[in-house]
Amino acid sequence: MIAAPEIPTDFTLLQESETHFSSDTDFEDIEGKNQKQGKGKTCKKGKKGPAEKGKSGNGGGKPSGPNRMNGHHQQNGVENMMLFEVVKMGKSAMQSVVDDWIESYKHDRDIALLDLINFFIQCSGCKGVVTAEMFRHMQNSEIIRKMTEEFDEDSGDYPLTMAGPQWKKFKSSFCEFIGVLVRQCQYSIIYDEYMMDTVISLLTGLSDSQVRAFRHTSTLAAMKLMTALVNVALNLSINMDNTQRQYEAERNKIIGKRANDRLELLLQKRKELQENQDEIENMMNAIFKGVFVHRYRDAIAEIRAICIEEIGIWMKMYSDAFLNDSYLKYVGWTMHDKQGEVRLKCLTALQGLYYNKELNSKLELFTSRFKDRIVSMTLDKEYDVAVQAIKLLTLVLQSSEEVLTAEDCENVYHLDSGDYPLTMAGPQWKKFKSSFCEFIGVLVRQCQYSIIYDEYMMDTVISLLTGLSDSQVRAFRHTSTLAAMKLMTALVNVALNLSINMDNTQRQYEAERNKIIGKRANDRLELLLQKRKELQENQDEIENMMNAIFKGVFVHRYRDAIAEIRAICIEEIGIWMKMYSDAFLNDSYLKYVGWTMHDKQGEVRLKCLTALQGLYYNKELNSKLELFTSRFKDRIVSMTLDKEYDVAVQAIKLLTLVLQSSEEVLTAEDCENVYHLVYSAHRPVAVAAGEFLYKKLFSRRDAEDDGILKRRGRQSPNANLVKTLVFFFLESELHEHAAYLVDSMWDCATDLLKDWECMNSLLLEEPLNGEEPLTDRQESALIEIMLCTIRQAAECHPPVGRGTGKRVLTAKEKKTQLDDRTKITELFAVALPQLLAKYSVDAEKVTNLLQLPQYFDLEIYTTGRLEKHLDALLRQIRDIVEKHTDIDVLEACSKTYHALCNEEFTIFNRVDIARSQLIDELADKFNRLLEDFLQEGEEPDEDDAYQVLSTLKRITAFHNAHDLSRWDLFGCNYKLLKTGIENGDMPEQIVIHALQCTHYVILWQLAKVTESSSTKEDLLRLKKQMRVFCQICQHYLTNVNTAVKEQVSGCCCLESSNTVLLMQLENGQQDDEASKIEALHKRRNLLAAFCKLIVYTVVEMNTAADIFKQYMKYYNDYGDIIKETMSKTRQIDKIQCAKTLILSLQQLFNEMIQENGYNFDRSSPTFSGIKELARRFALTFGLDQLKTREAIAMLHKDGIEFAFKEPNPQGESHPPLNLAFLDILSEFSSKLLRQDKRTVYVYLEKFMTFQMSLRREDVWLPLMSYRNSLLAGGDDDTMSVISGISSRGSTVRNKKTKPATGKRKVPEAEESSSSDSMWLNREQSMHTPVMMQTPQLTSTIMREPKRLRPDENYMGVYPMQPEHHQPPLDYKQQEEAARQQQERAAMNYVKLRSNLQHAIRRGTSLMEDDEEPIVEDVMMSSEGRIEDLNEGMDFDTMDIDLPPSKNRRERTELKPDFFDPASIMDESVLGVSMF
Repeated sequence: MIAAPEIPTDFTLLQESETHFSSDTDFEDIEGKNQKQGKGKTCKKGKKGPAEKGKSGNGGGKPSGPNRMNGHHQQNGVENMMLFEVVKMGKSAMQSVVDDWIESYKHDRDIALLDLINFFIQCSGCKGVVTAEMFRHMQNSEIIRKMTEEFDEDSGDYPLTMAGPQWKKFKSSFCEFIGVLVRQCQYSIIYDEYMMDTVISLLTGLSDSQVRAFRHTSTLAAMKLMTALVNVALNLSINMDNTQRQYEAERNKIIGKRANDRLELLLQKRKELQENQDEIENMMNAIFKGVFVHRYRDAIAEIRAICIEEIGIWMKMYSDAFLNDSYLKYVGWTMHDKQGEVRLKCLTALQGLYYNKELNSKLELFTSRFKDRIVSMTLDKEYDVAVQAIKLLTLVLQSSEEVLTAEDCENVYHLDSGDYPLTMAGPQWKKFKSSFCEFIGVLVRQCQYSIIYDEYMMDTVISLLTGLSDSQVRAFRHTSTLAAMKLMTALVNVALNLSINMDNTQRQYEAERNKIIGKRANDRLELLLQKRKELQENQDEIENMMNAIFKGVFVHRYRDAIAEIRAICIEEIGIWMKMYSDAFLNDSYLKYVGWTMHDKQGEVRLKCLTALQGLYYNKELNSKLELFTSRFKDRIVSMTLDKEYDVAVQAIKLLTLVLQSSEEVLTAEDCENVYHLVYSAHRPVAVAAGEFLYKKLFSRRDAEDDGILKRRGRQSPNANLVKTLVFFFLESELHEHAAYLVDSMWDCATDLLKDWECMNSLLLEEPLNGEEPLTDRQESALIEIMLCTIRQAAECHPPVGRGTGKRVLTAKEKKTQLDDRTKITELFAVALPQLLAKYSVDAEKVTNLLQLPQYFDLEIYTTGRLEKHLDALLRQIRDIVEKHTDIDVLEACSKTYHALCNEEFTIFNRVDIARSQLIDELADKFNRLLEDFLQEGEEPDEDDAYQVLSTLKRITAFHNAHDLSRWDLFGCNYKLLKTGIENGDMPEQIVIHALQCTHYVILWQLAKVTESSSTKEDLLRLKKQMRVFCQICQHYLTNVNTAVKEQVSGCCCLESSNTVLLMQLENGQQDDEASKIEALHKRRNLLAAFCKLIVYTVVEMNTAADIFKQYMKYYNDYGDIIKETMSKTRQIDKIQCAKTLILSLQQLFNEMIQENGYNFDRSSPTFSGIKELARRFALTFGLDQLKTREAIAMLHKDGIEFAFKEPNPQGESHPPLNLAFLDILSEFSSKLLRQDKRTVYVYLEKFMTFQMSLRREDVWLPLMSYRNSLLAGGDDDTMSVISGISSRGSTVRNKKTKPATGKRKVPEAEESSSSDSMWLNREQSMHTPVMMQTPQLTSTIMREPKRLRPDENYMGVYPMQPEHHQPPLDYKQQEEAARQQQERAAMNYVKLRSNLQHAIRRGTSLMEDDEEPIVEDVMMSSEGRIEDLNEGMDFDTMDIDLPPSKNRRERTELKPDFFDPASIMDESVLGVSMF
């Protein structure tokens, strides 16, 4: 495996310089130090330390050049997006732009690189700028998070998706810039370990962003960067071959003519090229694993398409390195993508490979594996994909005729031709269909008097169309069916005209015959008889033609496999029945429409409904539809709940027409099924249902005189309709959805819903004689509906959940909105005080009424001289505050004051004075009551406590929306809370509201400190108050009252046990469903509040273990919160998060031990549940094992220590008490890198004795299982045994290498100790039990299974150790050595047998049993669950390993992989080779 580069995950700004650059192409050391000849890079061998990496390229001083870049001034270290502007304009030659950037990089590489970083940020459409300060001090993830916060998420457009000629050109300019940049820097800058490392790290981080613009732009940039690097690698390979040939030619010369200096120069050049090639490999590894393997299955089809398009270019450009099964598999898998755009890219990429016949040998395995998929894609629903699939099969056929079977070829022979005129895109072809249909209609109309009856033309055409409509070719079937149906429609029109002429002729004949004999014209009678006979014959002829078309085409094609063809048939039969109802509007034809209403395609069902709407709209046809209506009414009603919203809308509209035709048809149950749809979240459905409701219950059917219509108020015609609306709302029992009801009827019943004068009269005026007054419940419903209508008129957008966001209003809508607000204000500025006075004691009504001023035009109070009504409103609000203690009412009063206290209006002073007077009185009253309440020696009575509580509620409600800092409420509440702690008898409600009020005091002071400059004294006072408040909260957490604990938790959440206790409360404690939901919502809020404390490091992260261990048990209720907490804590500290996860598993394990003892059953549900939780935890670490490398290693370390922590009291012959925990820990083994598995295994051996390694009893199975999980994939030789096809040996070039010998590699203990001991203590003095090294297996996978039987001589597989001459031992020592050797051999045999059996299971029938990953279900899952993504896409990731040149030797030592795992998912570990 080729190790990935040490590219930092966070880029930092360099401060000082080790080098000074003076050339555009080469960067030279001015002192001649640290320079390699022939290469313009410095310090190549030794990596710079963190301090050195943080240094600038100019000695920490000012740049050698002027403070300009590309002629553009810089300010505050931020370049004004010059690169972005230049590339966007596209006027400059890209090479000159890159050369200018290189020149600036030479002067100051930090500023130049900052310009390049901002270039990528701006190309993503982000308006944020990375400053030099951010670049210098912030980590990569922090910078990206900062840019994400500044991103305009409301706008979905960004440069790569914007329309217009300028932006269309931008993408090509953007890609060209990246290619030219790498080409111009390929000889020096890309090897300086700074520019490329930073760019790759930035693009990798952006490609993992949740912001689509960042992800799309960075993926495109990374893929183009990779393509440019592939080109550089190819050039290096060619240069390597040329240099090698020159070297061999020079070396083969005779000694006298051999130039030793030239030989040394060629050796030096070859070495340099080799190092450059290694560096390029590392960069490509970083991009491939950091970007491609994640983004080729992105949720966005464009991003997936980019990845597949580029990997096709790599394989075509540098086939020796990329054209192997390790990369082809990604194209093969993605051919199952559900988006045609991506499938198309797969096929075009493969066409470029199959076109080159020299590459055919490398495509054999891929072809055999994915040939069936390519053949099936010839029937793809996307015609572009089908066409390209056929073209690809043509290339496959040209490469080898044996590949495609006769069946495969036959499948292609009978295929459609792909696109055809009726399906082609473009304005020309869009018009073609209408022209085609028009031509047929005009042809029949022009021929209707002669040619169509010649028994030749029409017979031939109908016969042709009938035959074509039965073709297997979709294009023939589709086109001929459309032609036949349009021909039928034209013939129906001819038949209708003939029928009319027949009737006219018959009437003329009867009139002439009824004349008296003297006046009767016999010649005219004969002429009319002849004409009637001729018309009859023509009609018979037309009927025969229509019968032929109907029976030959329609009857077969109305149930065609293609939905478009079925839709054509249904659409046309609807036209026939409407056009010629006497002939076609009967049950013989209606039945086809009724049957097709059950079609599985929404497009066809929609045509059925629209066809029926045309019939039911004509009331004269109702009598002919009675039988159909009775038969299919239930189906139409059920279609109002269709999964296709368009179908549901049309079904409701059809029922509205049925209702208008006859009210008796629809039963009350049918109507109720439509009524409840007014509460649907889909607005078109709700609006259609609202129109149905209005037609059924609210439309006035009786003619009324103008006098009644002109009446207003309670006597207006709308009064009864408003009452009906109230009755309907109450009977629907969905009282919280009045806004949805109003929105549903807003379009059809605007006049009714905006008749606020009528609603106001119904509430204020006395009922008329004989009129029943509204009940209290009806008045509450009317007020709620009135509030919703006012909100809808003032805001002009649907309620939450009914729209896609606020839309831009038209000029007419804006004028209507202003007029409505004026009307509302003028009416309710006067009426609202009266309404509040009437309902002042009703909390529900008052709460709704107090929301009305939020929608007032407050300027009208001044312009309309309504100040006295404002004073009346303020008095009523004051009275309501004094009367009520209900929290909702008080908060409504507070919000009303907040709405009226707007400094932009002249009424502000008046309202502010009233508010201040009210708060003054409340504060004074509270202080007086508190002084009496807290007097020593007197026990407060209930009346005093009630007075204090009611006043405190009012103050708290106002403090929520108003800054009451000048009343200094902290001291009063502190006294109250402190007394409660000291005495312990404070009423719980007083404590709750005192805590809440104190919380508001601190929040307002924090807001003031944040918004404005504060003095040191203010900050110290705030700090002291916060400390005191936290101490008080800590004391009240010990309170036995749950409500107090909840309030404390809501304020500051200082104790995890409280949250866990609340989380464990069972829903069964509540009586009804509403209480259960409310209780769950409250517990979720408490849990979320505590999790925020963990995320913001207010409490220690390990306290989250109590929460994490509940992940599975309470997944349905709290899983989303717990999972998000895991994600956030991992971002803060990966290692500590891993330690917390393993701690939660240890706690569950200990709880299980306490309950069941140490002799528990490992198959028990409890233990299996812990293992499943561990598996879920492992999935949360994702696929990028490098990012979680140290965290996973630390997790295993803690797990091993816990497992061996408690020795067995019965002695070493019995397992440690917690040994079974290793079975749980093995769930995380797959997340270890290969080299880390060896390190963990060595660490495990420190805790094992020699006797433990020999144990095979069931109680030792956890240890054996865990050891096997570490040994699997832990050694390179083992990898070659398990899968000779899958790993790097699977590439084509390795087929030419020497076969594996039977020699065993010496374990590289030193390398393991040096490179993989980042978290282990490797002290040599530590006692380690003597353990035999893991046997290194040789390549035996090609042997037949029968040769691997246990009874064969297993020693033949291992090479015998060379004999060493040692001094003779006594007999006992020899016997002991022989016994140990036998035990080691037995242990090795067990390992060998298990590994080989495992290899055989994975090696045999690999290509037959392996299947494609479920790409459609994982990449584009409608559920959108992240755990499904992690579980389903456990794919293999290969290292990029450039092939050796023809004379190049294989490298024997490879650098350890620190950027990206060299074996994140090795095929041999997964048991998957290519697919």
